[in-house]
Amino acid sequence: MDEEAVRVQEIYLPTTALFCRRGSKTVISGQGVKVENFVLGGADLITIICGSPSGKSRTLNYAEETAKMTGASYRVYTASDWHIVPCRGCHQCFEKGRCVQNEKDDFPELLSDLRQSDGIIFASPVYAGTVTGQMKILIDRMSVLLHEMPLIGIPAVVLTTSSGNHLEETLGYLKQVMEWMGASVVAETAIRSGLDASGTCRRYLQAAGPDASGMCRRYQPEVGPETGEKDQEPFQALSLAAGALRLAMDNPDCLPVPDRLEAHFRHQNRRYKSQIPALEYFPNLFGEAAVWKAQGYDRCETIRDVIAMRAGKHEDLPGRPTR
Repeated sequence: MDEEAVRVQEIYLPTTALFCRRGSKTVISGQGVKVENFVLGGADLITIICGSPSGKSRTLNYAEETAKMTGASYRVYTASDWHIVPCRGCHQCFEKGRCVQNEKDDFPELLSDLRQSDGIIFASPVYAGTVTGQMKILIDRMSVLLHEMPLIGIPAVVLTTSSGNHLEETLGYLKQVMEWMGASVVAETAIRSGLDASGTCRRYLQAAGPDASGMCRRYQPEVGPETGEKDQEPFQALSLAAGALRLAMDNPDCLPVPDRLEAHFRHQNRRYKSQIPALEYFPNLFGEAAVWKAQGYDRCETIRDVIAMRAGKHEDLPGRPTR
């Protein structure tokens, strides 16, 4: 926990938006929503990726509510505003480490913001049993990131909404994509809308350092009956997710590293280390290996090593990208 972090009785969370035209990128600052008994850890920045094509998206509202409750600033990319060109299936990203479509859309900006985030909220409503078509187009463009794992050390919340079925399947897919890219999913939130609106949240926090369950309670905003226009159960689920994300941003040692994520990293690490010597002779054939080396991953043995590197605990290794 940052020594400058302070427990306050009342704080005002960001609400005033400064809009940038491309990609519906929104940086939030100012004063607005009041939350009591919350612990702040600094001026962190959350990136929200929302796959809803609706300009009045309930899913986006829930994602923004979660970000506000962490006390962090946040920026938004939503399918109703972003311009993402579909994948061509040319494999150039795998060979050269860069997509040939990057000059045509908002993807480079979105990717840069993801890499520089302190936290991520990855959200989509359920359409026909899974994520929206717009979200799937974005994920297809992210294919190379599933190999390069650029988001190691960044906590993420996955969120989905539906008035019917397939919440679990969609949550599972969103979580899998985030983990393949290296992010640590600290909470899964599902909101069922309608007359009997309800919400559920599963949290995944490593019991490293101080007891994780005790820390969760400390980071949990108070949720009482006076929730105004908010649905009580969905708001509770969102506050659980916000507490987990806040805790993880302040305490990287609590980031969960499931066995499947560690196995994925070790497999990729062996693969790219074997290719790195050939970069001198075939730079255009092993683009992914070049990116792996540039990230400093070839000098790490485990994901925990990468997390420590990103947190600046290894002075001889490159840290996280700076804003």
